[in-house]
Amino acid sequence: MSSRANAARSHPTRQHLGQQIRDRRNALGITQRQAAAMIGISQCSVTYIERASRDVLTSSVIDLAAVVGRHLAVVAEHHLSLLALTAGEIRALADSARAWLQLGDEPTLRSALDKLTATAPDLDTTPGRPHRDEPPLDRPVDTVHLPAADITA
Repeated sequence: MSSRANAARSHPTRQHLGQQIRDRRNALGITQRQAAAMIGISQCSVTYIERASRDVLTSSVIDLAAVVGRHLAVVAEHHLSLLALTAGEIRALADSARAWLQLGDEPTLRSALDKLTATAPDLDTTPGRPHRDEPPLDRPVDTVHLPAADITA
């Protein structure tokens, strides 16, 4: 096994996430076998995720987090700065873009503004929510940044 693979497995973020999932699963009284059956993976895969001992599919980690009531978002490095925006900053950006578009149509800016302000029927659009695509308020969100080499589809 390569040292790169070992380094990826021992990444502190993966270990912390695995521990959080295990603690939450235990608190809910769900066994590894039950959790595995709920998402169609092996019990060994649940163990690998919780111990961060082997590489597993990112989708399996996301699905297992959902079983224990967590919404997991995997974010690429170049998007991290977007997560730091506050609701007020997002509104200010949208307002500035609208004002700029009054001077003349710019397709790229219009497209970005449409994406930023669009709503989908299945999303909670309660006024005052900081982001239109947040999960419901009763589900905590974990944003996990993994090294790009550690993310498998």
